[in-house]
Amino acid sequence: MTTLFISMLKRWSLFTFLKNLLFLAVGINLILLIIWLIIKTLKNKKTDENIIDLIVPTESEEEIKQILKEASSLDEDEEFKDWTPDN
Repeated sequence: MTTLFISMLKRWSLFTFLKNLLFLAVGINLILLIIWLIIKTLKNKKTDENIIDLIVPTESEEEIKQILKEASSLDEDEEFKDWTPDN
């Protein structure tokens, strides 16, 4: 690796060498950042799926149907029947 840098330094001027070295460092960091973001996203997706799996309704299917039936049968007037401006 050192011989590669020495040979590049002999062929190029110091400014060109440092510029190319900087581009190389930025490119490597960019590639590492992209790989890190992909791994982080995949890990978060896996934990999000686990969280969703843990949320399970405790009511039975019949109780859920009953709750939905009661909720849909409410009239808007019944909801505000006892409401007064003083409340």
